[in-house]
Amino acid sequence: MPSFGDLLTHYRSRKHGLSQNRLAELSGVAAPILSNMCHGDRLTGTYARERVLRIVFALFKEGVVREGQEANALLDAAKMSALEAGELLAIFRAIQKERADITLADGEFAQLKTLHQPRASLEISTPVRSFLTLPDGRLRGRYIPAPEYTRLFGADAVVKHLALQLSAPAGPRFLSLEGMGGIGKTALARAVAQAYLMQSTHNDVLWVSVRQTRFITTGDIVREDAAHSLEDVVNALAMQLGLPAISDLSVAQKLVQIELALQATPHLIVIDNLETFSDTGLLPTLHPLASVARFLLTSRHTLSHYSYVHIVKVSELSPLDSQALLQSEMSRLGRDVSLSLADMEHLSQVVGGLPLALKLAAAQIGRIDLNIILNGLRRAQQQSVEQLYTFIYWHSWSCLSHTARQLLLALLTMSPTGEDAEFIQSQSGLSESDFTQALNQLLDYNLVEVSAMQNKLYYFLHRLTSTFLQTTLLHRWVDGLGK
Repeated sequence: MPSFGDLLTHYRSRKHGLSQNRLAELSGVAAPILSNMCHGDRLTGTYARERVLRIVFALFKEGVVREGQEANALLDAAKMSALEAGELLAIFRAIQKERADITLADGEFAQLKTLHQPRASLEISTPVRSFLTLPDGRLRGRYIPAPEYTRLFGADAVVKHLALQLSAPAGPRFLSLEGMGGIGKTALARAVAQAYLMQSTHNDVLWVSVRQTRFITTGDIVREDAAHSLEDVVNALAMQLGLPAISDLSVAQKLVQIELALQATPHLIVIDNLETFSDTGLLPTLHPLASVARFLLTSRHTLSHYSYVHIVKVSELSPLDSQALLQSEMSRLGRDVSLSLADMEHLSQVVGGLPLALKLAAAQIGRIDLNIILNGLRRAQQQSVEQLYTFIYWHSWSCLSHTARQLLLALLTMSPTGEDAEFIQSQSGLSESDFTQALNQLLDYNLVEVSAMQNKLYYFLHRLTSTFLQTTLLHRWVDGLGK
């Protein structure tokens, strides 16, 4: 299949003079964003589908795309589901609000209404079609993002259990997957959403991301097209439910219409990466929808202060699953390398079972000596490692109080297997009141792990957190240079 950029270039070449600037003007998608889309960026996120549809409309308006198959080929290349009835008309009305001079002739209007007709080449048997689609013909799970992994290790039992909980009549209405950055919350949420679809043939999943950035194993931090406000989230839910006609209503009025739409079909609503969302009114505002839907949330910072949210701590991978993930990634990358048990132990001592850090290591193993990789992780002297630590820790570190930072650094001197609160306080130099507040903040931000042994709680740092706290990068942050 051609890439989205290749296919768009092919279609544009049909019409002499259809420059990228003209396409940007007609679609309302800025030229730099168009360029990014042609290179595979900006094709995921809350507004990605709207951007692609705006481009389809612009191509239609210029006479380049006139067939549903051609429009759907662009959506296919962007890894999106086929056109739905009314989608392009809603896009046209949105563009017309921005530019009143863009109009449709009667013939164009009629043709645009039928452009969503399904591709003739798509042959699906009746039983399979009934499982993949809702009664109104919409594809189930079409808003679940494409996986960023080839296989999810060590999660089968957890995925099955959580999907059953979200389907059970007495199950939690709000369920929050929580843990430190890079531990695989989004990947787990995606797997749970897919398993939820398997529970029934008449349910569906909506997915809204508030994830602002994403770390990729080349070492880059990529900006995501995310919801930034309560209105963005509500608009995304309305769009995914096929309610473009309510765009001019207030948020409260939209929520009433969304609730009515959700009554017809059981839905799981996933909201990903809530820790980056500044609007504390989001969950209380969405809470009434819990009478007709279930919510699956992911967050680095705990949502335990909401009494109606059920918390699930996401654990790091076991040593066995860590090795399996590492070998799988190296195999995918064509690296014919097998790590010894001693090598795996050395890597585990530095990063623990954190999937994101293991993937970064896998991307480098076979090209860089393992000792250099480990030293880079310990010192943060490689750009990719510095970006990894920034992605995982900077947001939380910047939110910590002075006493919480002091306590986090004090934990470096403690046993890696954990110490009790009384001992940690005695070593931290903090008063009982300051210590309690600081410890609670570190726990809320998932920067400290806790275990129970013989009816006593022990607190310790994740191995990668311990490694990070000893890097020169943190010293720059402490000096205010990392802001």
